[in-house]
This record gives sequence, structure tokens and C-alpha cells, in this order.
Amino acid sequence: MALLWHNWANVDLSRDTEARQYALAALAAAAPDALLIADGDEHAFALWYAQDGLGKRPDVAIVERTLWNFDWYRRHLVQRWPDLSAAAGPDVNDLIESQRGRRPIFITDPDEDMALRFELKPVGTLFEVAWPGSP
Repeated sequence: MALLWHNWANVDLSRDTEARQYALAALAAAAPDALLIADGDEHAFALWYAQDGLGKRPDVAIVERTLWNFDWYRRHLVQRWPDLSAAAGPDVNDLIESQRGRRPIFITDPDEDMALRFELKPVGTLFEVAWPGSP
């Protein structure tokens, strides 16, 4: 117990609001009814907390990129956001293509493949996905 008391100041994260600030800024940057693809736990968990815990931006469909590979996760998201297509397949780029013209699309951390396939426009802490040659 003495070790806990002695080290409490070093491990106390109660004043660390970085994840919350990031999530609120990211959700504020997303257009109405956006698809927001989160790449990694640090982004996804913060965004889910802001949306489900704080009640912010229920209009934004948040998809964790690597979980999209799993059929159970795709089915779960389609229950919450029926316009998302579980039939898009496990590649998140197919999901993006299926939402073209339906929802504005944003991503937290695009990879090299996305940078080659789409135009990525910085918007706050996010990148908006556009198609080459689109206005």
C-alpha cells in the first residue's frame, strides 16, 4: 500500500484529457452523417467513448479499420447503421467504395494504399476521402 501511495502522482491519469480532446475534435471535424474510419485502438476507443459515453455525434458511423475484417463486426455495424453494406467484404477500401456518394468519408490515419487510391484532404485531425478528379 505504501508503494501505491508513494507512486500515485506518477500513475494518476485522472487529469489526462488528451484522448477525450482528440475524440471531440475529430467528431467536430467530421461532416454530418459521415463514415469515420478509425485506425487503431487509441483512436477507436476514444471516439467510441465520445459517441457512446458522452452522447456526441450519433450521426457519425465509426468503423474500426482492422475489426472491419471480421464478419461478426460487419454484421454488428449494419444493425446500428443499416446503410453500411456488410456485403462490401472484409477490405475497408471496399467499404469506402460502397459509401461513395452516400456519406462523407473520413479516416484517422490513412495508409499508403489509401493515399494511392484516394485523394486525402486534411480536415482538422482527420483526412477526408475523395476520389481523384472529384471537386
